[in-house]
Amino acid sequence: MNYRTTRTLLAFALVLTASSGSRAAGLDVDLSFGRVITPFKRVFGFCDVRTVASSINGLAIRYDDRILAAGDVAMTDGVRHSFGLALYDSGGKLDPSFGNHGQVITDMPTDILAQLPADAHLAGAAFGPLGDVTVVGSVTSQWCLGCPHVVVARYDWAGKLLGLAADLDLPTSAANAVALSPLQGYGLPAILVAGRANGTDAADFVLVRYLAPGLKDTTFGQGGVVLTDFGGEDEARSLALEPDGTILVYGTSRAQVAPGQFAYRAAFAAYDPNGKLIAKRLFGFGDPNGPFDANAAVLASPAGSPAAMLVGTSSYRLGDFYLAHLSDPTAQPSLTLVDFGDVIGNALNSVDKAFGAARDGQGRTIAVGRAGAPWQTSYFAVARTTGTASVERAAVSFGAFSTTEAHAVGVQSDDRVVVGGVASETPSFALTRFLP
Repeated sequence: MNYRTTRTLLAFALVLTASSGSRAAGLDVDLSFGRVITPFKRVFGFCDVRTVASSINGLAIRYDDRILAAGDVAMTDGVRHSFGLALYDSGGKLDPSFGNHGQVITDMPTDILAQLPADAHLAGAAFGPLGDVTVVGSVTSQWCLGCPHVVVARYDWAGKLLGLAADLDLPTSAANAVALSPLQGYGLPAILVAGRANGTDAADFVLVRYLAPGLKDTTFGQGGVVLTDFGGEDEARSLALEPDGTILVYGTSRAQVAPGQFAYRAAFAAYDPNGKLIAKRLFGFGDPNGPFDANAAVLASPAGSPAAMLVGTSSYRLGDFYLAHLSDPTAQPSLTLVDFGDVIGNALNSVDKAFGAARDGQGRTIAVGRAGAPWQTSYFAVARTTGTASVERAAVSFGAFSTTEAHAVGVQSDDRVVVGGVASETPSFALTRFLP
């Protein structure tokens, strides 16, 4: 097949501003990278090759600054999805040595759920020390949409599938994030997965450590699994490893506060390297109903302390990013709300939602997501902060009335910021990059 990546260097809509107190240069798009749209194609029949919907859900940056984009690719039935991967060089061109002209599509095997038709969702990706790739997500039977299972896949440096397995021992489970943990005596690092699984009364944070897809590390937690209950329907959305091996996990907890009324709180937990719980917290940020949804990342502190920057979405106005600096698990975070209404020229109606975050080599936090008024063009929304009230913002459009959301962010060795998500009328992998 002839896969094609569309690159536009100058002819794209860009709205850019810096809020009060930010650097004068603000967040500048790297015009040498521009915007990159990478469609995935499927064979529907003889001489019938069509573009299908796809979306980046996770990004990973390799030691040589190559960019791995990973996400979902629609199947020909238009209902189910497969794993999709694309590897780019450091400048955003597809790497032909990876998979098929830089792209890999992995359909779920027919026996992964006892011969039932399977729909897959890829949520996170990581590079191993040899350039190998690990991705995690969930797989669900079309006959039981509320019965997902964690799924893990590992590929070699060239995109060849080395292993893929669903964890059928974890009931109603899903993986949202992955980190690789070196283990003495093993050639490849262990796979640490965070997400949700059924606990004693409802969904709980789940941590699982695998030695390989389908093979749990039984020295971790209880048989390879750690469940943490926050008293509601809990879901871990992201994790990070500190230099000393401490595991930081961040997510959300949904609890009923009145008949028919539910509230979301940000939830944070820290564990030692063997999965023992060190601390856990719920955050409502002063509001008893806690109108904060944790859609993004926990960011490890370079000092090796339990400090973190929490990133998510508040329900203030129609929705804002929030950036909360947590200096200690027992302290109340300092909170900054980030609104993109004036950036996109619609100060009253911007619906802003954060999906991903990262930290650069200077200690700055980058949060990415969506900005846009209802029923109008949406934008990649990017905010960069130093942990104080100083925030730089940018909004990038990939075309009028396109479905545009930034879902993931990665930082290259020179602190250039790569942002990935979905854009175009037929949703496709989309990337852009910002200068340090």
